[in-house]
Amino acid sequence: MNTKKILALLCLALCLLLALCACGKKEETDPEEAGTAGLAYEIIDDERCRVSDIGTAEAGAITVPARHEGRAVTEIGANAFSATRITSVVLPASVTTLGESAFDGCVRLTSLTVGGTPVFSVNDSVTTTAFTVGKNALRGTSLMNVVLSDSHDGDTAVALTVERPDPKVQTLEIKAALNGETDMTTTLSFAPSEAPATVDFGTYGIFRNVSVKGTAGENAFTAAAGEIAVTAPTYNIAYLNATYPVLVYSLSLKEITAGGTVPTFTFLERGAQYDWDHLTYGTRPLPYLTRAAATTDSSFHGARTGCAAWIADLYAADPTSHFNLYIVDNYDELLVEFLIGNGIPEGSWSAVLLSDGTGTAGYLVQTYGSETAPADKADAMAAEWLAVKADAAEHGYDPAKIHALCSAEAEDDYSILASYSYVIARTQSNVAWWVNRLRVGENLAAITEKDADFAADICALPRSLYTNGLLAALSEEEQTAFKSMYHFSDTMFAAARDANKKIMVVLGTANSVEGDDFYGFMKLTMTFYGDEYVYYYKGHPGWPTAGCEVRKTAMERLNAEGFTLLELDNAIAAEVILFYNPDVYLSGWQSTTFESVAAQEMACLIFGSTAADVNALYRELVDMSAYRLEAGSTDYAGIALNAAHDYFVVEYNNTAAYANQTANYGKHEIALYDATTDTLSYYKMTAGVYAEVDAAGEPVA
Repeated sequence: MNTKKILALLCLALCLLLALCACGKKEETDPEEAGTAGLAYEIIDDERCRVSDIGTAEAGAITVPARHEGRAVTEIGANAFSATRITSVVLPASVTTLGESAFDGCVRLTSLTVGGTPVFSVNDSVTTTAFTVGKNALRGTSLMNVVLSDSHDGDTAVALTVERPDPKVQTLEIKAALNGETDMTTTLSFAPSEAPATVDFGTYGIFRNVSVKGTAGENAFTAAAGEIAVTAPTYNIAYLNATYPVLVYSLSLKEITAGGTVPTFTFLERGAQYDWDHLTYGTRPLPYLTRAAATTDSSFHGARTGCAAWIADLYAADPTSHFNLYIVDNYDELLVEFLIGNGIPEGSWSAVLLSDGTGTAGYLVQTYGSETAPADKADAMAAEWLAVKADAAEHGYDPAKIHALCSAEAEDDYSILASYSYVIARTQSNVAWWVNRLRVGENLAAITEKDADFAADICALPRSLYTNGLLAALSEEEQTAFKSMYHFSDTMFAAARDANKKIMVVLGTANSVEGDDFYGFMKLTMTFYGDEYVYYYKGHPGWPTAGCEVRKTAMERLNAEGFTLLELDNAIAAEVILFYNPDVYLSGWQSTTFESVAAQEMACLIFGSTAADVNALYRELVDMSAYRLEAGSTDYAGIALNAAHDYFVVEYNNTAAYANQTANYGKHEIALYDATTDTLSYYKMTAGVYAEVDAAGEPVA
């Protein structure tokens, strides 16, 4: 063989060797570029590129490589595969964007994965946190689509259907947020042949940020569903303060809820009044708040704006819905804020204004008691109310505008319309007024003196609901449920019953009113009535002992001095305690609860008041009243005092109606309690001066 042939063969062998080396090096360094051949690409920058077209690739199963010519494949371009006959697409995890109409019209496309995770749509749209999906990117495909429908039938269950189920998807997790506060999460096992029919959203409103996460093995992919509306034909919404109105509302829930068939939401200023785990007749906390805020620690006025927004959502989602609002009549502006200002027409709402009558009577007397023509004043106020409604319907709720339109006195931006309850209830056929204890000759006497017919008209307008009658009407089963809701204990007086002693309950009031007098009044009560009783303190629901250092210190001092004072749950309504325990005797600061005693002799001692200043509604019931003398007093009605001691004056109820109540009548007119020495002195008027007598009324030598 000649030299030329030998050199030619050596060159050929060397070329083959270099070619083999080159091939081996490519397989080792570029596995991410393996994919369907023929796809067309566009360069984005030095590091990235996108698939721009199907190119010369065969339709059917498409695999997009992670890299192309050294650049990462990060996008599927606009219209890249639109209207092609592709059946499945595998995208690498590097893809972060599907361009507009990327797979639009790919009717045979039944499988699309990104990084091994299936892609699907919810309500025909896909927006994910994993990558950006352009408009119509998946329109017209045969990929799985989860459909969640709005619900307007009063059921919180939302219909769920799955179109073209993907066999790789094993579970679906539904999440929803109501106004960004309340989260709903439901996880469903998913079988293509048995798709879940409903998802319970649990409450009502416009749910935003609804998302569906599909799980296939260890891979998960989330799709957003936008907004889902869940509404009912009718709602009851109670936004309540105080104690008595809440009690009347609670005892009327069977009627209000139509036996639990109408969705009913309750918010209480004093949230501890309810055991929220034992609500009756399907009552629920307000859903736009977290549970803690809705039941325990939310500001009554701070939560108003959210409630108005939630009601606005409900109405916007279904303008045919009807709203029943329950409020206390000292916050009538809530009618404007929640209903009228949201544009809800009068035919779509009704309201009940509730009150125990005491505060209402005060507002009525303040408004009409000094008017020479109170009926004319009411007519003028009715016209002002109509102006408020018209303005709110056009411009929304505006406290400043209400102040400008109304002549009757208002308190800041709350209780703006408290003086208008009567004219609102009289003017509005869709507003009821549930008020107890309005009486022409007693708490409305000042109005009666001006215009007896007008006062009578006021008293004739409300519906009177008495708690004892409502409690008595409950069946045994209903009473058990009611007690659970009010966390009422049948054993709260076990100490007294076990000792075979009488029960004395002392009613508290605001911390600022009790103040330093708490100690003296309690000591007076227990000294006067003695060991015949076991004494219980029932605090006002708005001022628990935990937040009152003065009262806590006084209780500790009393116990250290040998006075036993037990404490009841301050959240329980006193009227309920008296109804279920008719043998309870009552003392304490003034309260209409004194009207609820079972017998006259069981209304004992009123704190902080002269006999003449005791409320006319129960003045003739009480045994006596007591008030503290000014510190440093040296004389009271001719009786010498020690200026260094603390004294309380006790005035007996020496009226004819009281004569049969107690043996104290006729024995002495007053008593002086020296809290410093813990002694009682009794006095009877003789020859125009007070003379000291003993407890039996006999003169003291």
